Amino acid sequence: MTKVKFTQDYRGHLTNENYYTAGTVASFAEGPAAALVEAGRAVVVLPPQAAVEAENTTPVPSVADVEKARVTSVTSTLAQDGAGLSGLTVAELRELAKAAEVDGYSKMKKADLVAALGK
Repeated sequence: MTKVKFTQDYRGHLTNENYYTAGTVASFAEGPAAALVEAGRAVVVLPPQAAVEAENTTPVPSVADVEKARVTSVTSTLAQDGAGLSGLTVAELRELAKAAEVDGYSKMKKADLVAALGK
């Protein structure tokens, strides 16, 4: 059985000639319910948990994932640019390396940072 909410008053063969006013919620077999929805006369009513699950189907990336993607994009752009990563200061390179989670970045020299970030 599928619950539907009528969007307009309806009486017809899909409801065995029973009269339903707009806003009324009723249960029907899958076929008639689908026909009512397809005809624009009703909408499917999801159970509370199903509604929450339907809203949350897209996973939300973590802040760390977003930051890492941003750093990857920045370093990729800089690597393709004329001055590239070598045009940045050691402090700027270390900041990018930290965000990109490069191991041992704090002790690296400029050339090592450029090489690690350019990968």
